[in-house]
Amino acid sequence: MTAVLRFLERVWTAFCRPVRSRALGSPPVGPYGGPGPLRTLAAMRGNLEVAEVLLDLKGVSLRKKDHEGRTPLSWAAGNGYQEIVQALLRKDSATSRIVDNISRTPLFWAAENGKEDIVNLLLKKDANAEHVDSRGQTALICAAENGHEGVVKILLQQKSINPDTPDQDGRTLLSRAAGGGFEGVVTFLLGRKEVDPNVADIRYGRTPLSWAAGNGYATVTRLLLAHKDINPGLADKTGRTPLSWAAQYGHEEVMKVLVEQTEASPMTRDIEGRTPISWAAEHWHGESCISYLEEAGLGLDLPDNDGRTLLSWAAAGGNVRLVKYLLKHEDVNPNLADRGYRTPLSWATALGSQEAVYLLLQRTDVDPNLADRDGYTPLLWAAAMGSQEAVQRLLERTDVNPNLAGKDGGTPLLLAAAKGSHGAMQLLLNRTDVNPSLPDKGGRTPLSWAAANGAREAAQLLLKRADVDPNLADRDGQTPLLFATERGNQETMQLLLERTDVNPNLADKNGRTPLLFAAAIGIPEVVRLLLERADVDPNLFDNDNETPLLFALANGNHEAMQLLLERADVDPNLGDKEGQTPLLLALANGNHEAIQLLLERADVDPNLANNDGQSLLFLAIAMGRQKALQLFLNRTDVDPNLADKAGRTPLLFATAMENQGAVQLILERAGVNPNLADKDGRTPLSWAAANRSQGVVQLLLEQDDIDPSIADNMGLTPLKWATRNWHPRIVGQLLEYRSRTILKTIQRPGHSW
Repeated sequence: MTAVLRFLERVWTAFCRPVRSRALGSPPVGPYGGPGPLRTLAAMRGNLEVAEVLLDLKGVSLRKKDHEGRTPLSWAAGNGYQEIVQALLRKDSATSRIVDNISRTPLFWAAENGKEDIVNLLLKKDANAEHVDSRGQTALICAAENGHEGVVKILLQQKSINPDTPDQDGRTLLSRAAGGGFEGVVTFLLGRKEVDPNVADIRYGRTPLSWAAGNGYATVTRLLLAHKDINPGLADKTGRTPLSWAAQYGHEEVMKVLVEQTEASPMTRDIEGRTPISWAAEHWHGESCISYLEEAGLGLDLPDNDGRTLLSWAAAGGNVRLVKYLLKHEDVNPNLADRGYRTPLSWATALGSQEAVYLLLQRTDVDPNLADRDGYTPLLWAAAMGSQEAVQRLLERTDVNPNLAGKDGGTPLLLAAAKGSHGAMQLLLNRTDVNPSLPDKGGRTPLSWAAANGAREAAQLLLKRADVDPNLADRDGQTPLLFATERGNQETMQLLLERTDVNPNLADKNGRTPLLFAAAIGIPEVVRLLLERADVDPNLFDNDNETPLLFALANGNHEAMQLLLERADVDPNLGDKEGQTPLLLALANGNHEAIQLLLERADVDPNLANNDGQSLLFLAIAMGRQKALQLFLNRTDVDPNLADKAGRTPLLFATAMENQGAVQLILERAGVNPNLADKDGRTPLSWAAANRSQGVVQLLLEQDDIDPSIADNMGLTPLKWATRNWHPRIVGQLLEYRSRTILKTIQRPGHSW
């Protein structure tokens, strides 16, 4: 078997050259990838000798498919390897009906690539000529849309084939051939009595003549018009005629044929009310368009259903010749607006038809300030599209109002700033009558948009104007600096902060300042930029009483925290509405790095208590935060005996919680009093004995100053609690401790009975 594999590898190297064609897709991948050597049968250049060697190998399956679902026969048929196809069919003729991933049989590939001999071979082996692929097409339609006249003739000899059977788009053989401009196939099909030249497709309702005309095939158009049954005036689903389609793309020869041979009317309107000339005005830029228009003698201002005239379409499409021609006529109204109140100048500006803009502005009767339904003037459109050339041409008109805003309140300058169109902005700002601080309906100024979008140059241009107020806030109270900070636009922030009249402490409606946003985002450079301003107040809190330090902590931004804590005027003890201080929040989140940072500040009060009088030590014990507890206890100013409102000390609380680790940490701290009792008179040892906490009892009894004889308000000592709760071992511990104490007393020097 190894020898065979080596032979196949040599075969691949010597004979198999990857073949790629428009129809065949990817080339073979190798002798052992995909279907292995079987794929090479199709890829070889008709090397029958090698093919026969491979076919004689044991275990070779001709029905095995590659990743495209294609068999060796599929590839061989598509590539036109006749001898290999014959060999494969002799080996297994049933493979002629196997379909690939797009439901195509070998017959499809042979038909699409015009392999007539192979099509005949497959048909003789009972290949199904009526099979439909995933696109709803038959092999016959594939041949027709690729112009293979010979294959079309062969397939139509099959008695079961109907030449007018459509594909899933409803397009027939004639429709596909006519749309592709295949004259031979069209001629052949039109010669068959059963072919109907007027069958429209399902999707668009277009006839073969419509497709041929729209794609500019004059000869095919003539062939179709010569058919006795042709109806040249049939419109598609949108009411468009073949002349309308030809006019849209300026197919002059086709238009001439249609007009001369059918007397097609350029006045026929589609469902949008557009005539062929209307379509031509937008797309047909040739000189003959004008002569055609003159010959037709049409009303030049005749609008369509949307109120758009020839000038509107010509201006939108940049048809300069037609715009010039129309503007010469006095009966053409250059300000005539459509149903959306858009004028030809509005369309030309919005779509970037610069020459049309120039021509229209040369007319003194053109009003450059007419706004559309959304309140957009041509200047607004030019600014919104970032068209510096259009802005310049419009501003050359002295009657242009540069401050007219759209319905959203946006001025040309604001739109240019939002887009970062520096050239357009400069042109606008050169006009002394431009107000650079006019806000939109949301209260946002051009500087606000430039700052938010990080348009540094735009912001720089605006800040050069002395009449720009850099502190103007929008409806939500957000200033340009706040927007720049929120988006992390450092260059724009720097520009603003260099202005001494910029107030860095202005807050939005939620009470949030730029520094608070910066702390929440956590970008160190952004925080640093703000803190470099001496007048920044780092303790300003929002409506929830949250400070920048709290925000940095809540978002885990340790670098921002460090920068804030380096400021001596930052108060690290300020809490929110619920009294939660930075240390409390850090503890709750188990953020030991933040706790460490905070405790490095000498003015941090580690003894701050919550509403129950519980200090941080209590909370660390309750949450099981041993590492945090250790950090707190390392502070010399932490009072380990500070009791809560119930009179419980941290040691007593840890004992009651049966947290032996916490008990040990607290007892290691100097100054801890192990005998302090709660309001019920119970000591830590009392709680440990009652809770049967043998380990804690042992730790407490090891303390030199422990007093196991203290009774609570009910007169119960630790020994009585242990006895009462029936814990013999703890009873034993306490009795042993008593015995040791008595013995020490007896042995004390100078003691006498």
